[in-house]
Amino acid sequence: MKDRTGLLEAQSQWVQGIYLRLSTQAELGDDKPYKVHLIVAVRAASTKDPAWAKKKPHVADMRE
Repeated sequence: MKDRTGLLEAQSQWVQGIYLRLSTQAELGDDKPYKVHLIVAVRAASTKDPAWAKKKPHVADMRE
């Protein structure tokens, strides 16, 4: 998660919240990794900003 911090900080003016969701609520064994979903919520007011239309694809596809 630490490697994602810089990516999120760079977009902080748009971000309202960050949520982490596990793909299962079951306890998995040590040999089986959990899959997680990182959900970035954007402020509703930001979506009305004309700059958001250009920024949305970039924020939606944030990767390393």
